[in-house]
Amino acid sequence: MSEGNRYYVWPVADERTLTLAMLLLIGLFAMAVWLEFYRRRRDRTLRLKAEWRAVKEICDDRDLLPEDWKFLRAILGQYAPDRPYLAITKRGLFDECVARYIHATATGKEVSTFVARGIHLRDIRSRLGLDYVPFGQRIHTTRSLQVKQRLSAAPTSGAPPEWFQFVISDVNEATFSMVLLDRDAKPTFKAGDNLKFRLWRDEDARYLFETQLWTVNSEDEVWTLRHADAMTRNQSRAYFRLRIDQNATVAVLNASLKNDYEGIYEWPAVTEVRGRITSLSGGGIALAFQQPIPKQVLLRLAMSLPGQKETTTVIVRPIASQTQTGGRCLLRGMFVAMSDETRDVITRYALSKQKLPNSGEKADH
Repeated sequence: MSEGNRYYVWPVADERTLTLAMLLLIGLFAMAVWLEFYRRRRDRTLRLKAEWRAVKEICDDRDLLPEDWKFLRAILGQYAPDRPYLAITKRGLFDECVARYIHATATGKEVSTFVARGIHLRDIRSRLGLDYVPFGQRIHTTRSLQVKQRLSAAPTSGAPPEWFQFVISDVNEATFSMVLLDRDAKPTFKAGDNLKFRLWRDEDARYLFETQLWTVNSEDEVWTLRHADAMTRNQSRAYFRLRIDQNATVAVLNASLKNDYEGIYEWPAVTEVRGRITSLSGGGIALAFQQPIPKQVLLRLAMSLPGQKETTTVIVRPIASQTQTGGRCLLRGMFVAMSDETRDVITRYALSKQKLPNSGEKADH
């Protein structure tokens, strides 16, 4: 025996001892895994209980009826069981749950039953405050459209497409309905046809989407369509704004308290002022004046665009104004009561100037 090992003898482990030690280590590791799994499961259970209590409190605060709560709880439990609180506070997640529920229940249902469920869900959405998307924020589904929104429709097949102007008359979570703007137009759309749409959302962008025509009420001339869960946002107002410098005579009009613009192009002017157009886009305009302009009025002006034989008359609702030195006023406004054709003319003009880097007018990117 060496000098270093005189007072200590290393133990010699037999096979039985090694086996017991290995089993002990495996048991300790398994217990640690089980404890961590138990801890996470307990935390998840406590979190979900807290979320469901918060969801119930929100629903009670929004005066949801017992049948509304039962209906909503069933949908959340099926399509958002791990995040019910986010599902009633985030519009995108609520849209996803509703879309999945509608798609799952669309087949084999009577029209009246299907629409009734859509109306029921729409009422719940409204009570939760998820039915309105502020101006400037993009939308992802036609469920976010509002009544009186104008849009153009054409068959997906056929070239060139024949566009018809409609206005949305009703929106629920199952379908949306529209009526013709021009009652003399005679579209030949039939139930089951696939249609393509384009619309301009004020202070936001232009959207394109396709969906299927579900029913046609020939007596009331109402077209009912299934919702589109994918919308192409292809023109943003901030991107297509064009800097220009053009003088204009601006007619100041009394604004309607009910936002009724019928016959507005023929309304008598309260007064006329001289101004200068400094910025233009498909959604609105910026004007410079030598005197302040109140925001509670409407403005009507005619402007000349290169390539157009006639002047383009537009109606502007002021949304912001800034007083500058010398009493001058810089006013930003959005177009109202504008046809898709006029908006397309302005949008194409702004886009053409963006594609001409040597042009004397500059576009904001």
